[in-house]
Amino acid sequence: MSAILNTFKTKQPFILLLLPLIYAVFWFKWFSNPVIDIREQALMPLSYFLVDLFRNIPIVLGVLSIVFTLITSYLIYYIIERYGLLRSGVNLPSLLYILIVGALPFTIGFNPVVFSALFILIAFSRMLYAYNNHRSISCFFDAGFMIGIATGFYLNSLIFIVFILIAMVSIGRFNFRELVVLLIGTFLPLLFIWTYYLYTDSYQELVQIISNTASLVVIDKIPSIYEWCFLGYIGLLFFVSLTGMFLNNPLNEVFDIKFFTILFVIMAVSVIMPIILYPIGLELIVISAIPLSFYIGRYFAVQKHKLYGDILLFIFLACVILLQFPTLLKMIIPYE
Repeated sequence: MSAILNTFKTKQPFILLLLPLIYAVFWFKWFSNPVIDIREQALMPLSYFLVDLFRNIPIVLGVLSIVFTLITSYLIYYIIERYGLLRSGVNLPSLLYILIVGALPFTIGFNPVVFSALFILIAFSRMLYAYNNHRSISCFFDAGFMIGIATGFYLNSLIFIVFILIAMVSIGRFNFRELVVLLIGTFLPLLFIWTYYLYTDSYQELVQIISNTASLVVIDKIPSIYEWCFLGYIGLLFFVSLTGMFLNNPLNEVFDIKFFTILFVIMAVSVIMPIILYPIGLELIVISAIPLSFYIGRYFAVQKHKLYGDILLFIFLACVILLQFPTLLKMIIPYE
């Protein structure tokens, strides 16, 4: 385990090239029988457009999901590198994001939340830019616009406007002008979508789509007991990471404190909403993988007790691998 950690703590370019290969492993089974298992009536317009466009060639939808997930993982790396959040282990959060998302079966295939996650992360990066550029207000428009696009793929993404507002307060940029710019950016993509349906005389169809999306589960795959245990273990890792951050490796820079505070808000929103809306909104767990990867990645990168880190990492990797073999998992840990 120490060898794995040390490898991903380096800044060698080949590490980033491994990410597509690692993520592709999770898709081998799906590509042998590509099926889009979703409720189309619960899809928002942008997601439905992609499904309708590639209905007869589902492999394209799978490839798009892979590409968006990988871009998200590389953007995680870019954010860490640009803002100097980790001196070592800059590749770990990207790897953890790939492993967490890949380990969950309902993310394999076509899942609109995978697309929304990328735009929410871009919105997050624009808020970081706003902290370092106090005269710029375009970043608030950009952040809102990204949330609007994310909502066009998955309705519950709109709730992340809350994290933008809290981020504005955290960085000291919460005032009327920035708020108006943010709201304009957020609702502009939605206005485009509404205008299209109005122009094509399909307004009632849009109302029905929003109604269905607000009341139906997009991916009809409720996590099994084993997947819930995996998510529980990730929650434990998050708690350990948070405890270590306060006790053993506290944040020193003001920017770092604000960075992880905003991440915590994203984490809270993406975890609390599925609990409130269960089973609707369960897909938001995918978005929670973004802050989780930052927190847990930082823990593994800076933790000083190698034995503890090796044990926790071994259990994590074992869970990821076992989830790919459900039959074997039931033989090892039978459950009825």
